[in-house]
Amino acid sequence: MTAAGQPSFLVFDEPYDSVEIDAYHVDTHVTVAFKTPDEGETELLLQRLWLIAAVETRASAVLSYDIVYRSEVTADDVLRVIRKAATEKWQPAEELLPAFRYGAGAGLPSGIIDAAFGAQWSVTLLDGALAHLAIAVRERARKMLGFALNWGPVGHFERRPNVERTFGQIARDLFHRLPSTTGSAPSNGRAEKAEEKAIRHKIRAEHIELLADIYFAQHNATPSEGQFNRSPLEVLAYFLEGPTPMSTPRKLPLPAFESAKTLACREFAIVRGGRSTGRRPYVQIDRVHYTSPLLADAGHLVGTKLIVDIDEEDMRQVKVYLSSGQEAHRDSPEAPKLVCTCRR
Repeated sequence: MTAAGQPSFLVFDEPYDSVEIDAYHVDTHVTVAFKTPDEGETELLLQRLWLIAAVETRASAVLSYDIVYRSEVTADDVLRVIRKAATEKWQPAEELLPAFRYGAGAGLPSGIIDAAFGAQWSVTLLDGALAHLAIAVRERARKMLGFALNWGPVGHFERRPNVERTFGQIARDLFHRLPSTTGSAPSNGRAEKAEEKAIRHKIRAEHIELLADIYFAQHNATPSEGQFNRSPLEVLAYFLEGPTPMSTPRKLPLPAFESAKTLACREFAIVRGGRSTGRRPYVQIDRVHYTSPLLADAGHLVGTKLIVDIDEEDMRQVKVYLSSGQEAHRDSPEAPKLVCTCRR
């Protein structure tokens, strides 16, 4: 209990002992610009955004984050943040706005500290929100990455103090200072005509992403009293790469590491086409048809439900498996992988 004078029964003394993950409703309106066929531009006002972040408990360092352009957070969104923290190497944005730049030594641990890239943690601290209770998080992420899950009681922020404090800081320092902010409540901090200002000032969603990246990078490089005037990156570097490293984070074997890169993107798809439609077999993902010479000749799979692994960073191709988990092949279910390339 907070301020009860009793030590917590969950103690995390070393880096990557635990990671806190939570979601925060972004209190502002932004717009997204779309190019029209006549080379013009049209704008869409977004009514709601969510920010999800993974924060390492010992150093209070932001490992990864994601901005969700939907009204609610899904299990795939949570998995995407876990995948980024576990497998991706951070790199600074190439295109910056005028007067916006990264501070010296700022960044996310995976891009600044060599030993932090691919480091796996032991415990994931989540709240009791519905998205976090999905089977995809409980089974796939836990089994593939090898961490334990701890769900705190709903509404009790004290179980995840670092990520909650980080959200409070970015809301106060960034989102609530925008001219299109909606404030923390309708009667607290809401800007007048916030929707109109978002359109008039052209506050773009990509600008919010860039500002968030710069802010989290600077957060990791900012000393704090709680860390004895050291920054989160300095704390991690001291433990992981100091003169006498005090901690060696767990790393995944290469095959498991490669598989974890598509952690958030697994769907089921039915093979369509066949003789009755006059089309060779294909699967459809997000209204796009995927096929390959191998699948096109597999007429016996029409109507079969297949497992599809999707890499959201490169959706030009997907990997397709039989529902039993075997790799689909016309001769042997254990033959080489069936990779379907996208045809638009």
